[in-house]
Amino acid sequence: MSKFISVGGMRPSGGEGEMNSRKAAPMPEPTEEQLKARFGEYYKSRGDTMTSAFADVGDQFKFRGDNAIVRHVEKEHDGSQSLTVQRSTQGDSGTYVVKVQPDNQRSQVVTEVKRSSSA
Repeated sequence: MSKFISVGGMRPSGGEGEMNSRKAAPMPEPTEEQLKARFGEYYKSRGDTMTSAFADVGDQFKFRGDNAIVRHVEKEHDGSQSLTVQRSTQGDSGTYVVKVQPDNQRSQVVTEVKRSSSA
């Protein structure tokens, strides 16, 4: 712990309750054009679609406001995926098939949700 010494007639140095009194303005996010100008090689070498998986077996994610567990993943050649997820909630538990497709903005979007038939 540090000591605090006060000298009469002097302004506080900033460590006596005035820390962070002058907050810097938040930096604006760079635009896509600025990023492409600065990191051109990266943007030229990356593909137009995402190659990473939306979720893998055993992952948890929010599904209709509740946690769901991924039980099975099928990846298609066009980049879409079919996930079998299990959701345990009061009144709406069950297994669902979730279709995920790549978007134009390099993201992945859930396009269809079906409740799977129980055996």
